Amino acid sequence: MNQKTFIITLALVLALVAVAQTSAKPLIATKSTVLPVALMDSNTGRPKVVEVDGGEMSYPSDISDDRNLLGASHDVFVGKVTGEVSSEGWYTKFSVQVISNIKGDLQGVVSVGVTGGYRDGVFYVTRGNTWLAPGSTYLLATRYRSIDDSYRLIGFDDPVSWKLLSENSGLATAQLQTLAHNDLRVKALAAAYPYEVLDQADVYNHSALNSYASVHPTPSAHSMAPRGVAPATPAEIATRDAKRISDLQQVQNDLALYFKKCHYYPGTAQPGSCDPSYQFINSWAALSATIAGSNLGVTSVSNDPTDGMHYFFATNAFGTNYVLGATLEDPNNPALANDLDGSANGIDCADPVYCVKL
Repeated sequence: MNQKTFIITLALVLALVAVAQTSAKPLIATKSTVLPVALMDSNTGRPKVVEVDGGEMSYPSDISDDRNLLGASHDVFVGKVTGEVSSEGWYTKFSVQVISNIKGDLQGVVSVGVTGGYRDGVFYVTRGNTWLAPGSTYLLATRYRSIDDSYRLIGFDDPVSWKLLSENSGLATAQLQTLAHNDLRVKALAAAYPYEVLDQADVYNHSALNSYASVHPTPSAHSMAPRGVAPATPAEIATRDAKRISDLQQVQNDLALYFKKCHYYPGTAQPGSCDPSYQFINSWAALSATIAGSNLGVTSVSNDPTDGMHYFFATNAFGTNYVLGATLEDPNNPALANDLDGSANGIDCADPVYCVKL
């Protein structure tokens, strides 16, 4: 078998492995944990690595958007690779010492897996994955695999789920923590975490782990008051909450105008005739730009009346329904008794979040 034929065959095998990883009985060989003999490059001290297409899960949202990447991930962290553990089928695991967490609370040494394996000493890996070099420190976005207690590196066409932070194996943990704290990519993912968009399959299957909403409960009106500023009076809270509910009702009218024009819910701005191909959006800022830019006779969309708070918006994957949400300051507001609860389109609508869905 020549190399070209092998790579094509390997891509097909990797695709089958990826499908199997989402089923009840993953098709991954687990009997042998003996590491193969790698052909090490004399200059880099690493095996030869070849990227191939295929083999990774597909996501309904674009995970090159950090909010979607955080939502699809179970744990995002910085870790130092301490060694290569096993290569089982086309899943290779590395031991990684956790340095710091962005999403989740991992401690100590964990097992991180990449979709790839060895043949004739060469490490073949799916595009967007990487061989993890022992002694190096990486930023890693992963999903937990209960079948073998490992954290699988999320795959995508581009390497958005990992970044090499340091190849210096001599740096102490405190130095690596400082390095991670100052890294722009780490900062970007940390900033995106509060606005993550959960993968809809995870929401449906109750398999979302460490979501921001689950580990950061909505603060009370008293705790939201700035230090040195007296908490809002009941009348002030009632006024703001009434405006929030009114704002969502007005946006529902705006969405009806958009749907009448385009036959799906936003969606990107359509100043002229509507593009028949729906493009998913999932933030209030994107919705505001869409409504104001689609020649609907609406020039602006209201924002939450309190600085630092924001409204929520998301459609399903096809633009056939939507969810609007606002966090109310009064957890006993009567409107919360009749609104949508639970999770919908990736939005956590647990009280005191007031949600409406169409």
